Amino acid sequence: MKETQESIRAIQEENRKIWESIERLNISFSSFTTRGGHYIERTIMEVYKEALKLHGIDPSNVTHTTIIDNIGIVQKGRKYEVDFYESNDAIYVFEIKNFGDEGAIEQLEIREKIFRSMYNKPVKLFLIANSIEKSVKEEAEKLGIKVIAGIIVE
Repeated sequence: MKETQESIRAIQEENRKIWESIERLNISFSSFTTRGGHYIERTIMEVYKEALKLHGIDPSNVTHTTIIDNIGIVQKGRKYEVDFYESNDAIYVFEIKNFGDEGAIEQLEIREKIFRSMYNKPVKLFLIANSIEKSVKEEAEKLGIKVIAGIIVE
């Protein structure tokens, strides 16, 4: 019995170390993608190109630019980087992340408000992520955000 308990403790300790290593790798990769910025975002969009086409969007038509909050929706004069596509019918706004989190939803909501103040067209929101927590995906979809993701983390 004592040997079994010691074996279980050893396995638990190894498991803890493995998860710490995974977390460090995740942090390293996330900081890499942050520094890679726009180029990594373009790559992620290309990975999910077929899923975007199902929504009628060609990633090569998506523009990366800066918009300015000219009327003080959040803070007058504040600049926001944004990826968007304008059709005759709507404005499509994209938030592209390696890991989709609550912050991505907030960023989309801010950009939606600014675009609504700039255009008299419907604004459609997309969150594109390599991975996303299930709860974040559900929250985004509840808010009307289309989610395209590779891995959904429980």
